Amino acid sequence: QNTLPMSNLVRADPRVFGSRVFDGPDGLQYRWRPSPTNADILLQDANGVVIAFFHPTSPTRHQIGDVYGELHLLRNAGAGTVMHPPIMDMVTVTAMLFRFCAANNL
Repeated sequence: QNTLPMSNLVRADPRVFGSRVFDGPDGLQYRWRPSPTNADILLQDANGVVIAFFHPTSPTRHQIGDVYGELHLLRNAGAGTVMHPPIMDMVTVTAMLFRFCAANNL
C-alpha cells in the first residue's frame, strides 16, 4: 500500500489548456484533458493515445445515488493495461478529482 497527496494526482499541465496530469503506478505520465469536439473528458497515456474517457450524462437518480456520467475504459487502447489494477483504480479516482477541480476552478 502506498499513499500520496491527492494534489499529485491532478497537477495542472501547462502544455494543454485545462488539462491535469498524474504519474501512474507504472511510472508513466497520464493526462486528463477536455475533448476538443464534445463535453467528454479524455485520458491520454504517455504517447497521447486515448485510453479512457468520462462522458457526462443528464443526472439520473438510482437507489444507491445519483449518476452524472459514465466512465469508459478502452481495454485495447495503448498498452492495454487500463483494465488492470492498480491503474484502473487510479483512472477512477483521478477522473473524479479532475471533475472536482474543474467544477471548483482549482
